[in-house]
Amino acid sequence: MKWTREVYRDEQFVPQERSSHSVTHLNNKLYVFGGENDPRSPISSDVHIYDLGSKSWSVVRPSEGAPKSRLAHTTTDLNEKLFVYGGRDANGVNLNELHVFDTENNTWQSVAVNQDEGIAGRSYHTATRFNHDQSKFFVFGGCSDKGRLNELLEFDAQSQKFTIIEPRSGQAPSARGGPGFTAVGDSLLYVFGGFNGNELGDLHVFDYRCHAWNDLTSQMKGSVPGARSVHVVKTLGESDIFVFGGEREASSVGHLGAGKFRNDTYLLDTNTLEWKCMDDVSSHNVDQRPSERGWLDATCINDRQIALFGGYCEEGRLNDLFIFEK
Repeated sequence: MKWTREVYRDEQFVPQERSSHSVTHLNNKLYVFGGENDPRSPISSDVHIYDLGSKSWSVVRPSEGAPKSRLAHTTTDLNEKLFVYGGRDANGVNLNELHVFDTENNTWQSVAVNQDEGIAGRSYHTATRFNHDQSKFFVFGGCSDKGRLNELLEFDAQSQKFTIIEPRSGQAPSARGGPGFTAVGDSLLYVFGGFNGNELGDLHVFDYRCHAWNDLTSQMKGSVPGARSVHVVKTLGESDIFVFGGEREASSVGHLGAGKFRNDTYLLDTNTLEWKCMDDVSSHNVDQRPSERGWLDATCINDRQIALFGGYCEEGRLNDLFIFEK
């Protein structure tokens, strides 16, 4: 297990330092979109593309149909396309927009969101999909104009509509922004942490087959991570969940300032619910890990590697890129 900081071949087209952005892997390339460098001021709608083979950046400037600049959105890949949902614009509006970036021809398309069915605009939500299913993605939590959310949305690529999934049993996690959210196998959706006025360290699972929530917090064992939000939660392999960093203490001025952050690394075995702190593993080069940060994003490259880009630390915003290999 090791961290590696990527060394860019040149500085041309390297994205500006940013937080509350998205990074998405597709076909050995990383796509970085949106975010902020100054608080609440979205960066342009450029798409920055990092080629993992050549270690070089390129950029696609906004074209017809491109979304307006935003932060705190999500980007999910389906069928060679990137689906950018929600976020917050320069006026502080929580957006209920869906835009699709075609990675084959670098063009944008807007998709109408069915707002009449109670789908609220949101920011600081998270999104995921099942690894072997390119037909849908899921959205959890976030912040709307009426407050924090705890609803679970499903987007169907064929009908191009969102649906609010109503649980048949169990209780959904409390409403929160900046949660960790990831899919395991072909039916399980895990939520870890987030912020509901306090930093959270709870663990929940939603079984898509029977539409049931289950609170797993009391069943966790091992080296359980501390509470956090705006952190990284991704699935590695068939059943492990990777957790890195995040905010452990919110700023006294909210989003306008930096809070206190983490840079610890954990793996959860979802079969046993046992946590392991990777910083304690002798083979883990802990001195090469990223600095403390939150408001970052990461993406799975394959079953053993995760790419982590940018974020916000006490010194400011970042544009470094790290690869974690299990």
